[in-house]
Amino acid sequence: MSASIIDPLTRTSPWPGRFHDLTVPGRTPRTARVHVRETPGPPDAPVAFHVHGLGGSAANWTDLATAISGSHRSLAIDLPGWGLSDPAPDGDYSIAAFTRWVIAAIEALADAPVDLVGNSLGGLVSIRVAATRPDLVRTLTLVSPAVPGFEASTDADPRMALLAVPYLGSRLQARLNGADALARARMSADICFADPSSIPDYRLAQQADEIAVRSGFPWAVPAFSGSLRSIVAVHLHRRKDNPWRLAARLPQPVALVWGDRDRLVPVKRAPKLAAVIPDVRLHVLDDVGHTAQLEAPEATAAAFLSLVGTRERDTTTAA
Repeated sequence: MSASIIDPLTRTSPWPGRFHDLTVPGRTPRTARVHVRETPGPPDAPVAFHVHGLGGSAANWTDLATAISGSHRSLAIDLPGWGLSDPAPDGDYSIAAFTRWVIAAIEALADAPVDLVGNSLGGLVSIRVAATRPDLVRTLTLVSPAVPGFEASTDADPRMALLAVPYLGSRLQARLNGADALARARMSADICFADPSSIPDYRLAQQADEIAVRSGFPWAVPAFSGSLRSIVAVHLHRRKDNPWRLAARLPQPVALVWGDRDRLVPVKRAPKLAAVIPDVRLHVLDDVGHTAQLEAPEATAAAFLSLVGTRERDTTTAA
């Protein structure tokens, strides 16, 4: 791919979004109003579809979507219960449920297979989407996916484990929600960034504004608690749909991007995951934390574009 990386600083505010009524099938079909931000790209550009992590939103992809806008149109979803989206209509915030909503969004909003990108919890969702619906996913880029493991980060925040405990977690989350929005934004940056001081003031202010809005939503605490428990459940159960087993049968080429100072999902897990994925390119970024798309958007964009370019060259050669 010859497209160059666009300077992420050319876009200082989140890309605009629209609400879409999405329906997931089942015995009782469920419909929710889901918010999706869109970054324009060249005419007839392929679609990059972005899935955020725990505590995140579609706005987390502003810099990366800008960086790849020379080659791709981007769609970034607010998962149900997150960002500006409505809550899950059945209160289900499991990985399986989020997978169904992402599939519904891709089917409704993209007219061809997408280049799927997921971070953390969104990485778990993206692995499941790519493995179960390969017809919808052309390539897969995973940024510190929250795959289960037993390696502990020496500087991990113990509050994350406590938040998953029923009742106690809800009480702790409610207390955190009562804190000043800017303080909570800084707390999130301290956990997710290797160097929190590198965050531009306007990005921190945008995060604080989003936190302030979400604190007024009655579903904010249940969505957080339910989403966190879904990650914990993945660590506890070794079912056939465990992400390690799904990753081992991914048919798409995969870019695996990991910060070497990730405090939430230790970088020691990166080569282990890369070893089970059939077609993978591993990128470990120096002095980067858990959200490389925010802290190192150009390096993340380079990994993404290299993967997509390889996929296009392989397709051309095969034809």
